Amino acid sequence: MLSDMSDPQQPQIPPYASNPGQPPQPGYPAPGTPAPTAHHYYQGGAPQAPPAQPQYTQPQQAQYGQPVYSPAASGPADSNTPGRIGFIIGLIGLAVSLLTNVIIQIMIRSADYQLIGLVSGALSVLTFLASLAALIFGLIGLRRVGAPHGLAGIATGLGGAGVVGAGFTFILNAVSSVFYF
Repeated sequence: MLSDMSDPQQPQIPPYASNPGQPPQPGYPAPGTPAPTAHHYYQGGAPQAPPAQPQYTQPQQAQYGQPVYSPAASGPADSNTPGRIGFIIGLIGLAVSLLTNVIIQIMIRSADYQLIGLVSGALSVLTFLASLAALIFGLIGLRRVGAPHGLAGIATGLGGAGVVGAGFTFILNAVSSVFYF
């Protein structure tokens, strides 16, 4: 009997009706109000321009006039330096490899075969070393957590292909020198 008194009885309100203790939500008129017309929503005035872009300030000056740069202003925090270095070295190795082919074709028409073999061997060693460095830097760049891996992946691919190509060239030159001389 006392339990019935402690629980006040509220009238049941259908779920689609607004609660009498709360103001109507924006966009929904209170029950019993007339439907709004178009002029109720017009606030007047011309459309406003979007807010201006944030202005960038100059870096602060240190004691002797040297600018002070914060880490955020110097570049992205998630750069992958080993991947970038490997990418550049891989491109250099690829360029040396292509240049070797051009040089050898020119030398075939104008030089003796011993000089061709010497130049070809020296440039192949240079290509192999550049490809190996690109492969190592690319793998180091791929192991960095949270850093972009695009250039590191390309460096790994260039380095791997260059190492395999230079290895094949060494084997081919060794086999051909045994059989043809």
